Amino acid sequence: MDQLTKKSIKPWIRFYTQAFNILFQEGEKILNELINCSTEKTEGISINLLYRKMVELAYGQMSLSKNNEFILMKSLNRESLETNLFLKYFKQENTKERSISYQIHGINERIKHLKTFLPDHPTYEVYQQGLESLRVGKLNPTSGNILEIKTEIQRLELLIKSEPLGEIYKKYFENNPKLKWYSINNKGINSIKDLSKNLGYELIYHTLYKSYSEYIHGYNLVKKDIVQYSSVTGRIEVFGIPGPPFELAHDFIFFQNMFKEASLSAVDCLKLENPQILTGLFERTKAHFQINQVQVGQEFLTKEHIYIFPKNRK
Repeated sequence: MDQLTKKSIKPWIRFYTQAFNILFQEGEKILNELINCSTEKTEGISINLLYRKMVELAYGQMSLSKNNEFILMKSLNRESLETNLFLKYFKQENTKERSISYQIHGINERIKHLKTFLPDHPTYEVYQQGLESLRVGKLNPTSGNILEIKTEIQRLELLIKSEPLGEIYKKYFENNPKLKWYSINNKGINSIKDLSKNLGYELIYHTLYKSYSEYIHGYNLVKKDIVQYSSVTGRIEVFGIPGPPFELAHDFIFFQNMFKEASLSAVDCLKLENPQILTGLFERTKAHFQINQVQVGQEFLTKEHIYIFPKNRK
């Protein structure tokens, strides 16, 4: 292989930046359809918020690709996996209950965070010291900010106790505030690891999810490995990446799969009457690869260099 230079990988950067842009553009179209068909569906809030996150991640990946920020792309890949898992879990069964539980979880976390600002909270003094050490300035217990925080807490507490959230809140969370939202129908699911196993993503969790987590936590900034699952041997294989094209190809293929699966789940969850909206997503990405693969080097698109997904998805 010729030595990789900034000039030699420029076609790759352009190719994948355009590919991420296709995901972003088609994702926006799908999101608009989802919003239009879910105005009267309570579960639509969580589904639309999660799918909007996927669209925003596509835009983020496009920007990072354009600026050669390959390591940061891995952090967004982990987020794409988590978001896809949540949407697939909604789709699996009990869509309305699970999506509302997700909303309640988010509101509860917001309430817990806001309470740390209040003078009667156990961690208030520690928090104040932290603000002072950062030279942000302490919160005055008698200031208008505290009153605003108390008002917001009251509003959120009323929100989760009122319909359409109230029934699910009382059923699962009122007497069990530490319950994870994805545990309401399955007590055996208490973590992302458990959720991955339940949905048939256990292999991906133990390989790619953990690998991407290392980049988020700063443990893997110099290590450049691709994790590959061989459908022939059934083994997990790890090998070094010789340069940015391999790394970018790997990260794009992973993200593209997460994006497409999340799109399918969101459409299925809301029973979208116009499923053809997905056609543009699949046809444009496929055409982009067919048109450009000769220009960027077909050898990088072989199965030996791209993560092979297992077939036991649920």
